[in-house]
Amino acid sequence: MKVKLLLFPVLLFISLSGVSQNTLALIDEVVAHFRSGLDTCRKVEKLNSELGYRYFYYSNNEPLAIEVQENGRIEKHVSWFFYKKKLIYTETVWTDTVDGKKIHGEKTYHFEEAMIAWLDNENTFVEASTPEFMALDKNLRAYGRKIYLEALEE
Repeated sequence: MKVKLLLFPVLLFISLSGVSQNTLALIDEVVAHFRSGLDTCRKVEKLNSELGYRYFYYSNNEPLAIEVQENGRIEKHVSWFFYKKKLIYTETVWTDTVDGKKIHGEKTYHFEEAMIAWLDNENTFVEASTPEFMALDKNLRAYGRKIYLEALEE
């Protein structure tokens, strides 16, 4: 998978420019590329039961993606994507299993592990100066590092 060749220009672009819609669109493209190649990655099932699952995907023995799902009336699915050992993107989707409707969804974008953008459930940007943004940034950095290190233990 030519992930590194595709992502290098994106990360260079991000580092040379401010956060913009184009930057986020480029990260979205990279994540779409990662997703389309997950079937070529080594997949490790950390947990797989009726309660949910946790899958680790590796490219060249480096964790590339982690997919977590908790089953129940509300199905909670979270995707984490990494590049060069650092979190670059998360996506959370909650679905009501009775009617199949999406009831909650968020996306976060990261550079050098710092959250650079957060799209909330209404698909609007949360202001970076808010306490909520800062708290989520701190929590995602810590938890992203934790699950990345857990994936390295496999």
